[in-house]
Amino acid sequence: DAVDAYLQQLKIAPKDERTLLHLGNSYYNLTRYDDALEAYRQIVKINDENNEVWFKIGVTCDALERHNDAIGAWRQVLKITPDDPYAWANLAHSYMALTRNSDAIDAYLQSITIKPDNIEVLFPLGLLYKISKRYPESINTWYQVLKYDPNNTSALLNLGLTYLDTGDTASTLDVVKRLRKIDP
Repeated sequence: DAVDAYLQQLKIAPKDERTLLHLGNSYYNLTRYDDALEAYRQIVKINDENNEVWFKIGVTCDALERHNDAIGAWRQVLKITPDDPYAWANLAHSYMALTRNSDAIDAYLQSITIKPDNIEVLFPLGLLYKISKRYPESINTWYQVLKYDPNNTSALLNLGLTYLDTGDTASTLDVVKRLRKIDP
């Protein structure tokens, strides 16, 4: 199998980054996350500027629910490539998993500053604002989603629920009418 083949290659060239990367990816695909992490960590011992591997470490740590370790990996990615919107979004996700909502909001904001049309980032940002009772920011975020996807029923539903939380029944009803036009 692939893992055995990579292990054999590493006996010949134990510091071959590509082979270690393929080994780590094979382990990851087999959900052997601890083994994947070990392979990835061997790479960063050789080359600590390997952005791709730090990214994989972050993803793997999140899969293992080792969110503090994931945060460290995302910070390494951002040290190497500070304008990576996906690393910022993943950092925010790790913060969210630890209920560090303020840090998560800050990281999501960094991500959308770089890539403003990323609906996958705007959604959790809108929800975090809502959870944090920052209703004006939540409402604004739902309108940003709708700017890029005007018929996004999930964004409309969340917008309506946020208006409902604020007690603005007129705006809630307007959103419901809009939803009914899209999905009768």
